[in-house]
Amino acid sequence: MLDDITGHYGMECWSCGPGKPIQKNRVEASVNMSQTWVQGQLELESWGNIYADDLAALNKILLKKVDAINLRPFADKSLQTSRIKKFLDEEFSLLVPLPSYPYEICEWKILMVDKSHCVRISQDGGHRYSVPIDFIHKPVFVRLSREEVQIYSTADNKLIGRHVRHYSLKGEKTHLLEEHMTQAEKDRRRSPEYFIV
Repeated sequence: MLDDITGHYGMECWSCGPGKPIQKNRVEASVNMSQTWVQGQLELESWGNIYADDLAALNKILLKKVDAINLRPFADKSLQTSRIKKFLDEEFSLLVPLPSYPYEICEWKILMVDKSHCVRISQDGGHRYSVPIDFIHKPVFVRLSREEVQIYSTADNKLIGRHVRHYSLKGEKTHLLEEHMTQAEKDRRRSPEYFIV
């Protein structure tokens, strides 16, 4: 599930080894130092309370302080540089463009496939979405976005079904993809004309 956001942005995630906080302390220390400095500066300038008309105005105020801390030389004088210069010299050229569409926050569920090789989304009025027949009575990962229902195998995170999401409380509530249908299901859905020779 974490692969969802990291895959969208083309990132790779890794975990710190257990009992080795030195692998992450620099990041946390930098965040803490930046937060403390920015908040302290704002409180000093405004006598304790920080006022802004709206979120956009607050972000503008914060951005000025973040820019100030990034332009400041490092405390270690031997480095003879600032955070922004170090970033531009060493990291900026390695950045890749952002995706062409924004990341969509989705809901993830682990659901059991029923005997009709479907998963049921109860919060949407009970609509059911098909998966291949091999997944009957197996758990699957279900990714619910506003427009889509994506279903993944829990064994290998492989996408096994992609459906348009439905919300209607009336009408057909079982949605079978043709590639998931058994021959009997295909035959049941054929029009009478198909069987006339």
